[in-house]
Amino acid sequence: MTIEPQTATLLAKFAEKFAGPIFGLAGRAATKLAESLTLNLAPYYETTISRCSHVRTLISRDQSVPIDSIYVPTYLSSENKTLNEDDFIEKIPRVKAMIVCGSGGAGKSLFMRHLFLALANGPTAALPILVELRGIKTLGNSKILTYIYHSIVLGPGAVISERQFEAAVKAGAMYLILDGFDEVPPEIRSPLEAELIELQRNNPNIVLIVTSRDDERFSSWQNFVRFSVLPMAKKEVVELIRKLPYQKAIRNKFAEAVRASLYDKHESFLSNPLLATMMLITYEAFAQIPDKIHIFYEQAFETLFFRHDTLKEAGFERKRYADLAINEFKNCLSSFCISTYVKAKYQFTESEVLEAIAAACRHEKLSVKASDFLRDLIESVCILQRDGTLITFTHRSFQEYFSACYISRSPSIDLAGLLDKLSLQPQDNVILMALDINRPLIERTWILPKLREILPIVKKYKTGQPISFATDVIGDFALSPMKLADGRYRPLLTVHNEKHNRFPIFIARLYPHLFKGVFEPLDDTDFVDNETLMRRLDSSPPGKRRSKLKGGLLGSRLRLYPEDDEWMKETKFARHFELFRRALLAVGRHVERSVKEDEKTGKNLLLMEQ
Repeated sequence: MTIEPQTATLLAKFAEKFAGPIFGLAGRAATKLAESLTLNLAPYYETTISRCSHVRTLISRDQSVPIDSIYVPTYLSSENKTLNEDDFIEKIPRVKAMIVCGSGGAGKSLFMRHLFLALANGPTAALPILVELRGIKTLGNSKILTYIYHSIVLGPGAVISERQFEAAVKAGAMYLILDGFDEVPPEIRSPLEAELIELQRNNPNIVLIVTSRDDERFSSWQNFVRFSVLPMAKKEVVELIRKLPYQKAIRNKFAEAVRASLYDKHESFLSNPLLATMMLITYEAFAQIPDKIHIFYEQAFETLFFRHDTLKEAGFERKRYADLAINEFKNCLSSFCISTYVKAKYQFTESEVLEAIAAACRHEKLSVKASDFLRDLIESVCILQRDGTLITFTHRSFQEYFSACYISRSPSIDLAGLLDKLSLQPQDNVILMALDINRPLIERTWILPKLREILPIVKKYKTGQPISFATDVIGDFALSPMKLADGRYRPLLTVHNEKHNRFPIFIARLYPHLFKGVFEPLDDTDFVDNETLMRRLDSSPPGKRRSKLKGGLLGSRLRLYPEDDEWMKETKFARHFELFRRALLAVGRHVERSVKEDEKTGKNLLLMEQ
């Protein structure tokens, strides 16, 4: 079997260092291990190195380009410190359990591919393993390590057994890079979360690098260190634009405009790699960059729908296969996106995607071949792409935008029920964009009815009843101690069994100006001393109220009940709950006023004299 020198070197380093500790081999048997490992591991590394070395962009859909030709270094922040990629790699052996968070389009997946290559080519003997979690449809009774083992070890007669593979992972001899936790189907996300936390807790040497959009659940991953992908600075945006395979004259003109003034005016958009790329596409067609993200996506879609091929200096117009007007195409695409989004489907076999497209066309009463529509999605508007034998969204944010378009059209479905379900995905932007597109519809059909259901409960409570209020309106809270570097313990609140379909928490994303200050961090001086925590845990009834591990505070959990109001009201937590209560009341007043004004102006509009 012929393998690339890069793969041979990678496996040889691994075998040399871990032949004895993991495989129990020594002498001549140890020297032959690298050769033997190629039987099962080389195919995975040959394929993955090739996939990571070349990428497709929103612009270069027809062919992949070398990753180094377009890659701009990623910067991260953690614990108020800025890190470059080398700093991050240096921390891996020491930190071990890492979460990399960032918004949609921030470049997390591209960073993970670049990280995989850096580790594969670097001095470390550990083997990097990159797993795209969106491929996990169901784990069933399988564990994540079993799933990964059978995904990467190919062929019969495995030299490395599943037991040895698990031992290598748990010893830190293999680095698990788990990309896209937020793309895991919702029904298995919590079991996977519990498994990863348990794996880390029971195996302190294991290296886990998990990427995701921001999610409040990570606050309870106590032994993991969170790293945030930083927005691109102006210099990095200009570098990215100049690297993109686009018509040179337009590319250079846009880069100069970004450097001169556009970045300062539209930093929130241009600091995101995906949105910056989309802006380049729309730059020639639209003179201004909109302030609303949904208008920006709309302009990008229109540009892609009507565009000429800007990879060619002269340009030529791409053929469209489905004979549909742009509004018909967009409606069908929005039906396809919402139907797959609610099922948490981000990648498909060809038969699956054709079936979903056919269902969307029937729903929109459009007579068009699903295969023609699919070709347009891949070749003409570049919303989908082929990835090996599968078909995926170019970026998941497209699926979210067109799902929001479907909702905003006031479809003949149970809209309130659909929005209830979508609110369980707080890290996504579907409802936020739908509210921007059609605020009166979303407020009238969903937000106001939900507020009228919840606010009578909110009004029952007053200042000094923090846990009573929180338990009745938000969910069940627990207090867990988090140990800091100086030895002190900081209280960490976690919520479970959320009430009202998580709506009270979700509403803060829709009206952030009314929740200003509510979610600010606790003061640095607000610590619960060790003795108080131990006393509370020891005095609490066992079982349903407390969970205390042997060896002290770390890992302990104190469930909070209304009877804890008396002592909790003296903490800073009580202040935050009170601010939250007042914010909910303010949202109620705001939305009631907004809906009444919409109804009034609507009536006045219809009564206008001819």
